[in-house]
Amino acid sequence: MPKSKKAKKPSFSAADILAKLAAQREDGVLCDVELEVEGERLSAHRALLAAMSPYFKALFDGAFKERDQKVVKIEGITYMGLEAVIDFCYTAKLEVNIASFEDVLETANFLQIKEALDKCISFMKQDLDNRTCFIMLRLAEKYSDNTDFEELVLLINEYICSHFKSIWKDDFGFNRMSKDAVVQLLSNPELNTGGDESEVFWAIKWWLQCDENRTKYSDELLRIVRFKIIEPNKLFDISKEEIVNNSKEAREKVSAALLYHSKIFEKPFINDIESEPRGKKGYFMIEGGENRQDSWEISTENKIRMYSVEGLRLEESVMDSKFLNGSISVVRISNFLFLFATDNDTYQPVAMRYDASNGKWLKLAPVPRTGTVKSHAAQVGKDIYLLGGMQVDKHSNPYEPDPECLTSDVFQYKIASNEWGKMNDAPYCAFWNASTGCHVNSCVYLSGGAFFEIQDDMMQVLHKVYAFDTKARLWLTKPCLNHPRSMHRMEAVGQQIFVLGGFSDSVDPVLEIEVHDILSEQWTDIKRQQLNRRKACSVVQDENIIIFGGVDSTNPEDDQTRLEHVKILDTKTGKLSTQTSTWPIGGSTVSLLILPQLLIPTEFSMRHFGH
Repeated sequence: MPKSKKAKKPSFSAADILAKLAAQREDGVLCDVELEVEGERLSAHRALLAAMSPYFKALFDGAFKERDQKVVKIEGITYMGLEAVIDFCYTAKLEVNIASFEDVLETANFLQIKEALDKCISFMKQDLDNRTCFIMLRLAEKYSDNTDFEELVLLINEYICSHFKSIWKDDFGFNRMSKDAVVQLLSNPELNTGGDESEVFWAIKWWLQCDENRTKYSDELLRIVRFKIIEPNKLFDISKEEIVNNSKEAREKVSAALLYHSKIFEKPFINDIESEPRGKKGYFMIEGGENRQDSWEISTENKIRMYSVEGLRLEESVMDSKFLNGSISVVRISNFLFLFATDNDTYQPVAMRYDASNGKWLKLAPVPRTGTVKSHAAQVGKDIYLLGGMQVDKHSNPYEPDPECLTSDVFQYKIASNEWGKMNDAPYCAFWNASTGCHVNSCVYLSGGAFFEIQDDMMQVLHKVYAFDTKARLWLTKPCLNHPRSMHRMEAVGQQIFVLGGFSDSVDPVLEIEVHDILSEQWTDIKRQQLNRRKACSVVQDENIIIFGGVDSTNPEDDQTRLEHVKILDTKTGKLSTQTSTWPIGGSTVSLLILPQLLIPTEFSMRHFGH
């Protein structure tokens, strides 16, 4: 039996075939159907149309009368759209512009030609700008039942949210949006108002004025406005507007917002959705004091940095008035960041509050003591407790602690009244390199740290744990850590306290992660999970502990090279993972606040603080 010969690979391509068919069509050769739309006709080949379009395949290969008709009439599309799409079937090129696009898209969708639809979607993505975004959104939503358009709708909505402030005032289509579309857009928590929520109010007013039949939607739309994050002077102007005066609900919301602004120091505790800032979220970094170079005197680096959630640096602003190395302590309450530090030039204490709703700083009453570094701050209820540290002056070196300057002071800051009070001192002056800042059940916890013998000038790393009961105003002795450690981190998640990193003396790192159960009062090492860093910073987010920066604990001789990768501890599973994004920062004085990227201050100066 003779062997079968292998088929040779054809020397022509699909493009060659299409080109030949296009030439036949142009010359009217072997075309076996004419498509009639709006009284105009164009010739084509049934076989090609059926191959490209499920619509034509069913029409020409089924029991429809059009199967044998020479002229086939099509309703519901335009000749302009049909011509462009049929040309695409022959050339794989879709000729489209903003004037013809809607006709082409409608035809491609009607004839179910996926390749042409993909070209339309690509065109919509490429031509998306302030001028076209509302048109594109209307068309994409029209065909949203097609899964190919789902991603496009999200992309266009994201674009409109990001450029809202620059496009709603122009006649690009916002005023022609449906009520439901306006509600959906303005309710988006990531809407870019440029930090000015009054833009939402004025956009609503303009949309209502464009059609007198829209007045009935006033109350529904005004509920979207977050009046509490509008500045008082702008609120006064808004309160005079007719759409506000005609609505009892709107008047009450504006009055409540004005009352909110009058309670300057109580704001962190009367927050609700109307005081939530809008915008994409990022990490708010305050860096100071732990990035030393050759000598601590010249290395005071105090910056405000903004990172995206993915770890990309977005903005950076240098403070005009620097703070002393290692003096920054930070507490986050709701959308507010409280900062306590020591001025680098005057050695006087500084206290400030950052409001994420408007991106502004407010000066607070300073702690009643002289300059201090290595203090720790923790919030319990409506108070902040500032614990210990080392008092310094211009002759001090915070990297060479003086045992006589260590302090066991505990101060209470009453947030609502902006007042300080003195509490009972801590049991020992071990706050230098000790870890605190977490609280559970009204108790502020202090663990480990370095204890200094004044007589022998020796340092001893401790495993002691104490809790300050803020209700009884007493220090309580708690079970000791499994491992003595200093320069570590401690975070509370629910009824558990996690201790991470640090070292036990000047040489040996503590790699074990241990967890304390508040109810059983026991410390347990998390098996097979180790963390080799000290002087890091950390934050709890969604029951995960995220560890930033720090230095390698396994290399005690290197105290300057910062670790750039991020570690994430899943407190539910006890697993430690590494995030690929880098964070080129370090030091326990670095803290963060998750807030809109748009509200990062472009300038930071003691001269710009509100009073």
